[in-house]
Amino acid sequence: MDSTLDELKIDSLDGLNLFFELEEAFDMTISDEQARAMRSVGQVVQEIQRLLADRNASQTGSPSQG
Repeated sequence: MDSTLDELKIDSLDGLNLFFELEEAFDMTISDEQARAMRSVGQVVQEIQRLLADRNASQTGSPSQG
């Protein structure tokens, strides 16, 4: 989880393909800004989990929405 994408020899093109695959697999959108901020495997996992949680909250309605 602590390995960086650079350590795994994932260059910018590979990273772009990785994020496209993640978007397709999880039916979500990852912004360019979000993708640039993710440097390690752990950060990628955390961001995907956050995006999924946000999507689920918006689909089911969060408690703060009433």
